[in-house]
Amino acid sequence: MISTGDYSTQVSEWVVQGNEVRRYYRITPSSGAEPVVFEIHCTLSKGLLGLSIDMLVHLLFLPGLIEKEASVKASLAATDDASPEFFSALARPANDGSTVMAVMGTQDVNKCFKLFASGKNMVFRLLSDAQQLKAQLFLPNDDGFRKAYDLCYKNAEATPRARNVFDDVLEETFGLREKQPTEKFKKEATEESAPLDLAEVRRNSKEYVVCMYELNPGEYTVWLAKLDDKGKMIDAWGLETLPNRAEQSAFARDVARDLRVKIVDMVPRDPD
Repeated sequence: MISTGDYSTQVSEWVVQGNEVRRYYRITPSSGAEPVVFEIHCTLSKGLLGLSIDMLVHLLFLPGLIEKEASVKASLAATDDASPEFFSALARPANDGSTVMAVMGTQDVNKCFKLFASGKNMVFRLLSDAQQLKAQLFLPNDDGFRKAYDLCYKNAEATPRARNVFDDVLEETFGLREKQPTEKFKKEATEESAPLDLAEVRRNSKEYVVCMYELNPGEYTVWLAKLDDKGKMIDAWGLETLPNRAEQSAFARDVARDLRVKIVDMVPRDPD
């Protein structure tokens, strides 16, 4: 297990770089073992159709902990938290030998932002496949995050948002327009769609994505979209509307696991 029981720590300020807030840690064990570099990257960007500010959290760990992409369980909690909650993260090996972990759940991202803003010292924990503690780092914190976040938020608001395929998906499937964000469905996702062939989806899983979106408050939808080789939607099927975020996430994960396709989370995030 990688742990920092007896060590010295170098910590950067919370640094704003465009629409990102970053902090760097260099942790050197007194035993003479290889130093550990840990980075926190918080990204703010205009969300779907430019109607909200999305938040993302990536964590970088060097030396790397994995050799191939995998879903892992990790935790970021205050040092005085006696019962830290573990969240799911998508971990990938990077070219520099590090491991980059993307926090996946919207609620987990929000909790990370609130922890950073609290100024409390933190502990990062990572579980192994056997659910044993694989890494543990103690991370000093301070009250500098809020000021950096406010500046980064203004940068994100002022930055023009590049449209992507999912703007087109929503506009084409649900009849949305950027000037009419609260407009009701003009057509159901299944209207004028070809019959859904699950065997074909499994054979060509890279052409499909499972999408989660909250079109109206309390309407947590899950649907399947087919994309062409340029990433443009060519068909979509409404799968289910759930009463809450937890049921939506569970249903989407089950569908994605069964069909072996990726999940795209488009539920608007609350920056507060």
